[in-house]
Amino acid sequence: TKPFHPRELMARVRALVRVKVLRAELSERNDLLETTNRELQTALEELRETGSQLVQAERLAAVGELAAGIAHEVNNPVNFASNALRTLRSEVEQVEAVVAQLAEMDWQDETRLKGQLAQLDKLRSELGFDEVVGSLSELASIVAEGLERTTRLVGDLRDFAAPGDGPRADIDLHRGLESTLHLMNHRLRDASIQLVLDFADELPPIAGDAGALNQVFLNLLKNATEALDGRAGTVTLSTRLEEASILVEIRDDGPGIAPEHLAQVFEPFYSTKSAGRGTGLGLSMSRRIVMEHGGSIEVVSLPGEGTAFSVRLPIRGRHGED
Repeated sequence: TKPFHPRELMARVRALVRVKVLRAELSERNDLLETTNRELQTALEELRETGSQLVQAERLAAVGELAAGIAHEVNNPVNFASNALRTLRSEVEQVEAVVAQLAEMDWQDETRLKGQLAQLDKLRSELGFDEVVGSLSELASIVAEGLERTTRLVGDLRDFAAPGDGPRADIDLHRGLESTLHLMNHRLRDASIQLVLDFADELPPIAGDAGALNQVFLNLLKNATEALDGRAGTVTLSTRLEEASILVEIRDDGPGIAPEHLAQVFEPFYSTKSAGRGTGLGLSMSRRIVMEHGGSIEVVSLPGEGTAFSVRLPIRGRHGED
């Protein structure tokens, strides 16, 4: 046993064996931790993908819900344009008749020319040519306006239906709110809801995904409309600049939200609506979208006094976007 005492030797051997065992356990736990980390990363990626799909599904569900009303909104300008085109075609034919008679004139024979001019004047009088010329511009304007309204509605729909996976850009919030109101006009009108707009004179741009933020505004306006439950009421939409952020508020004068529901309104799949009237994802997705833009969303409601949702978004350059 020299130069060690047997007990010292045994103690050292036990310590070495214990260290070996501990190293083996540590290595095993490290392997398990690495495996768990990989599984967690995979789960997080799947969660992000699922979240993106849910946002898109909620957006498409909202667009689908508005489709009938939008079809009506599109149908009106298309009908105006079609009717104007029929009238325009008829009046162009009258102009063509006058032009054809002008082309047949014999400018060399003075006697014949006088007769042709008399016939042309008679034709002009019969066709009401002076009124025709004046209405051509008006009809063209009607057609142009109808096509412009239809194009704008289609563009608004594309903004809502397209996934928000593109690069962030400068956003005009007023433009987004107006786009949303175009899609909601029929619902507000059918429900006899008075819309009050209180927009700030001018707002600086923010950086973000216009389509995603439009989805937030659409969800909040839908909720405000549904809160009135068919009763005539008022929905107020306001914007104002507050130091480094823009505040958008959507308020209704409906019955309000009961205190026991208020704390849960932003939870996924939570809804106070009857079955088939909502997915319970609208407000949850809205909060996620607003938070991804560096903002916040809050709700204030008292029974019998209505509900107000406030969305606060940072101004361009105040959230590390430059």
